[in-house]
Order: sequence, then C-alpha cells, then structure tokens
Amino acid sequence: MRGAYDNAQFNTTQWTLVGRMCGGSEAEARDALDVICSNYWPPLYAFSRRKGLAEEDAKDLVQGFFAALLSGEWLKSVDAKKGKLRTFLLTMLERYMSSEWRKHYAAKRGSGKQLISFENCQQEIWLPEDGNNVSSEAWYDRQWALLMISRCFDKLRSQYAERGLVEKFDGLKSFLEWNDDSQSQDDYGNIADQLGMSAGAVKVAVFRLRQQFRKILVTEVTETLPTKDPDDVQQELRYLLSAIGNEMN
Repeated sequence: MRGAYDNAQFNTTQWTLVGRMCGGSEAEARDALDVICSNYWPPLYAFSRRKGLAEEDAKDLVQGFFAALLSGEWLKSVDAKKGKLRTFLLTMLERYMSSEWRKHYAAKRGSGKQLISFENCQQEIWLPEDGNNVSSEAWYDRQWALLMISRCFDKLRSQYAERGLVEKFDGLKSFLEWNDDSQSQDDYGNIADQLGMSAGAVKVAVFRLRQQFRKILVTEVTETLPTKDPDDVQQELRYLLSAIGNEMN
C-alpha cells in the first residue's frame, strides 16, 4: 500500500503527512494515511500483542485505529507539533485502545474497512522472545527503530540500483552492522575477491557506504521530529540505536 507521497522528497516529512490526514483534502488524507499506515503498523501491532491481545484482536485494533485516524476526530485532540511521531502514534493508539475500541469491539470486529493487508507480513516476528523482560513501550520503540533501519537500508540499496551497483551493495551490506571489531582483514579480502576490487578499495567503499547510510538515517529520524534541531535529532538517533542495542561509528 503506497500513496502519492511515498516517493516524495525529504521536505515532505512524516509530520507533514499527519497534518494532511487532518487538514488536507480527502485524497490527500487517504494518500498520507497509506504512507503512515504502511510504515508504522508493525510497531503498533507489536505493542498490541505485547499488551496481551491475541493475533486477530491485535489486527482488528490496528485496523480500527488507522480508520479512526482517517476520520480526523482523533487527530484534532493532539498537538502534533509538541512531540515525536513515535510517541504521538503510541499515545493515540493507547487512547483508542482504552476507549472507543473496547466499547465497540463486538460490533466492529471484522466489519470495518481493511486499511492494512496482513497477508505474508510475518507479523509474529515482532513479538519478544522473552516477554517478561521487555515492557510494551520498550518493545514498541525497538520495533520502530528496526523498521526505520530497514527503510533506510532499502533506500540506500535503491540508490545503488539506480547506478547499476546492486551487486556492489549486496557485497558490502554486511559491513552496515557498524561493528569494526567483528571485521577482520580476511573479511575485506574475501569481499575484494568477490567484487574484483582491492582490499583497500573495499575499505574506502565501506566507509562511503556507512556515510551514505548515516545520512539517510539522520534524514529519516528528522522527519519524525517536530523540529530539525540538530541536538534533538542526535538525541533521538542515539535513543533509537540504543533501543536495538546498536551503535553507529
């Protein structure tokens, strides 16, 4: 499910899309919802499952939540400019979960418009292996961060594909784990042989790959914040990387 704004330039931020869901035309609202829905249902679903909902109930909850957002009433009650997008969506889901969805669950189950296709999504991979040690909020943040990393990875691969360099990207992508200690000279040598490059050229290519990835990630994080203040961006970036137990050099 992809809307007209999904391939827009970075000046169309995720917060811009939220605004269009509330104040744009019907077509703009639906296109914006398509992007938000496609990008962010997995963490919301994971949060719902961690809260104890069964698989089908969690699906119904997330479907109903996005339908409620599309109506515009739920968006009018929150000032989107005062917080992070991940916090905003979780707050709205909790409000919906504790009020309208529980009150009207029996009547609404299975009867609403399906805004999300859960087929072949393998949504159960979003569940914690050890639920006793992970709060619902922490698991939501982890899934949010992992999804963001995945989108950045896909964007970077697309950039290499546009230049006919998919094979090079696929050969270098293992170095995006950001852990130099785990990479030996042999690792560079093996990739060099595979790609027909020198080990030195591979190291330079890895350095550039990481710079490109970081630039995309910083832009992606910035889009989810109410301001572009560099300190806020770096703080959010550090938090999200810590949520998945990762660090960026």
